[in-house]
Amino acid sequence: YMIRYAYGIIGTIIIGVLLAVFFKKAYVLIQKGDNITFGCVVVVVGILYQQASEGWFLASPLVILMAYVYMAVVVKRYRMSEGKHLKNENA
Repeated sequence: YMIRYAYGIIGTIIIGVLLAVFFKKAYVLIQKGDNITFGCVVVVVGILYQQASEGWFLASPLVILMAYVYMAVVVKRYRMSEGKHLKNENA
């Protein structure tokens, strides 16, 4: 509810899609044994939990930004993993 209040309906849909992509890619990497991705997921879930609680309006903008940084780390690691996978198939 707070996300919809802060970002509107379109922003909420965009954030929902970003989170879905993030968790899908994170799941694949965690299944491969990537511990850094697991740590990033734990941090993002913690930040989302904090945002969903009463701390939403009290949170520092930097903390909210950190969730997106960790999401970007996971997506980059996923792309790097897929690149290595493609190179191994071509060799």
